[in-house]
Amino acid sequence: MVDFAESHDEEGQGLPIKFDFLGMNAKFYTKILDDLPVAIMAVDPETFVISYVNKTSIYLLKQIEALLPREVDSILGSTIDIFHKNPAHQRHILSGGACLPHHARIRLGAETLDLQISRVALEEAEGAILVLTWSIVTKQVEAEAHIWKLAHHDALTGLENRHAFSQRISPERERLWWRVSC
Repeated sequence: MVDFAESHDEEGQGLPIKFDFLGMNAKFYTKILDDLPVAIMAVDPETFVISYVNKTSIYLLKQIEALLPREVDSILGSTIDIFHKNPAHQRHILSGGACLPHHARIRLGAETLDLQISRVALEEAEGAILVLTWSIVTKQVEAEAHIWKLAHHDALTGLENRHAFSQRISPERERLWWRVSC
């Protein structure tokens, strides 16, 4: 039996929902994770060693392999430190649990990656594991920037529109108003 979620009764009390997968083994669950269209990595919270990388992660990592510190095929079994300039900072965020779940968008060369990491409790004797889901969101970030520019700049001249100009000058206008009125 595996706990996947919690339900609530009429009074809002939590009721554990258990799904029985007929005693399926670890290969069954690995197959499910590998076939998901979401990039997933698992990290040991004590050693920060990458203990699992699903097929979608491998596919996406191959797309940005030139930006990585080592080949994709050697990432499994490495520590997460290989991805960070200041590993102590990431270890601090991930070790306490107070900062989890954690969400970040990071730049890697010309690419933008969206990262979400959570601590997942396993059976009592097995402890916990850190699960990272991530995606390459470069095109989405570029589209957001383009939409923001369209909303705040004149299409013909490229200058700030009235709303953007007003937002930028408003704090200065208030400061000057207080100076004159006192």
